[in-house]
Amino acid sequence: MVKKGGIKAHVLINAQENTPTLVRYSSAARHDKNFLKHINLAAASIIVFDRAYNDYKQYARFTFDEVIFVTRQKKNAIYELSKTFEIPNKTHYIL
Repeated sequence: MVKKGGIKAHVLINAQENTPTLVRYSSAARHDKNFLKHINLAAASIIVFDRAYNDYKQYARFTFDEVIFVTRQKKNAIYELSKTFEIPNKTHYIL
């Protein structure tokens, strides 16, 4: 049996400078979440990534290090709502 090869490029981009700050290559078969272990961000940094990078231990580390992260939630995730916020009607959104 012959397996097809493949490579992924994981890139961390500084959004203010629009430049890559970290590039790592991995086998296409390797799980994406392994890339997050190589990221060291300062407190108050904001990182956005896809659901494929889901790693709850890493999320806990980001929270402890006061790094803000945004990702899509897995459909089968179990969570508890701790706080809600009202959105004023006059808020303007930029998409």
